[in-house]
Amino acid sequence: MKSEVIDLTGAGDALTAAVIFGLLNDFSVNEAVQLGVSAAALTLQCRETVCTDLSLEILYDKLIV
Repeated sequence: MKSEVIDLTGAGDALTAAVIFGLLNDFSVNEAVQLGVSAAALTLQCRETVCTDLSLEILYDKLIV
């Protein structure tokens, strides 16, 4: 996924939250990290600290690893 970076704020939090979500929901470590990287990548494209249109469906559609 190539995209323009708009704002760095919140990307690390999105990555961490998605990885923890995945692990708590019995995803493999690899799947949880993929979900986290996708959440971070999408957050980098948002002007808001918390990307308002971030959802599991969007993350699955945009898995980048």
